[in-house]
Amino acid sequence: MKSAIKKIFVLFIVAIIFILLLEIGLRLYNSIVHKENFFGSHPSLFIPDEKIGFKLNPKLRIKGLTQNNQSFRADKDYELKSDKRRIICAGGSTTYGTGVPDYCTYPYFLGKISGYEVINAGAPGYHTYHQRLRMDEFLKYNINDLILYVGHNDILNYLDNRDSWTLYSTDVGGVVTQPSRHGIYRFFKALKERSVIALKLSDLVWNFLARRKNARVNMQKKEYSLDDFKDEKINQKVIDYFKENCTSIIEACLKNNVRAVFVKQAYFLNPKKIDEEWLKEKEKRSLNYKTYAVYSYLIPKYLLEIWKALDELKETYKDKIVVLDFNDYFFAKAPYEDRNRFFIDVVHLGCDGNRMLAEYISNNLPKN
Repeated sequence: MKSAIKKIFVLFIVAIIFILLLEIGLRLYNSIVHKENFFGSHPSLFIPDEKIGFKLNPKLRIKGLTQNNQSFRADKDYELKSDKRRIICAGGSTTYGTGVPDYCTYPYFLGKISGYEVINAGAPGYHTYHQRLRMDEFLKYNINDLILYVGHNDILNYLDNRDSWTLYSTDVGGVVTQPSRHGIYRFFKALKERSVIALKLSDLVWNFLARRKNARVNMQKKEYSLDDFKDEKINQKVIDYFKENCTSIIEACLKNNVRAVFVKQAYFLNPKKIDEEWLKEKEKRSLNYKTYAVYSYLIPKYLLEIWKALDELKETYKDKIVVLDFNDYFFAKAPYEDRNRFFIDVVHLGCDGNRMLAEYISNNLPKN
């Protein structure tokens, strides 16, 4: 009996030592390897919000990433009025700066280049309906311009959730809010600020709970060829929904003397040459899975329709709005072989890409 108790005690001590060593190792790994390149998929990035489904977690502080009390990506809070020309950049993860530190997002570069006060209101996962719901919040800050680098998430929101996709939904399937309410996740959340191990466990729990509610997990279980997607027709409801949200945003801007600026998103593969470039990319990266086919082939097809919708809005509103074509500008500057320098994946720009985007907007944004 004593021998068994002694063995259990020794195992307990060994386990404690192992956990402590693992904790130290993970902290060293995070500080040396990751440095300031936080990818932006941390489970504590968001908190649930009754109006817009979810929002950035106020006061989140991680090396290379700061979120202020107003749920903007910033290291300070903003007064409601400003002496400078003020711009809000709204969008999803491409505006937020997923994959890059605070000083490499395009709103950060835009502020430095232009001299204007630029607020980064991007949040991973947000599409145009989220921006539509946030208009009252944006307008509180007496802004001069609202820049929207949008379109991708409107498409992905549909493609990832075809079975459950509905209009006017901010969090299809409860991907964000449901895990936040789960007791197991809340347990690890209480520990994670003090322990890297708990942080990793909370990541795992979050991903497991989110994927149970998200059709995207099923996209990785079967191999597909290009033929599975070539003949898929565009769901016009997605484009009409995007246009409806943009129209609502424009009308709110016009009523408050704010200029709406829409920027056509660049993608790693040129949507205007998608058949040619997708085959190159498939051969280079062995894009055999449905998830890659969706990102690399279907989304560019939808983006072409999104851009048409923006052109139609420009035709309707004339000089009351601005539509900038960063896609054409980017592909004129970056040949296929050189694009890895500007992108960290097929969607998100890296530091060089965000700097190019900011320079393009600054050079083409009307001065008055």
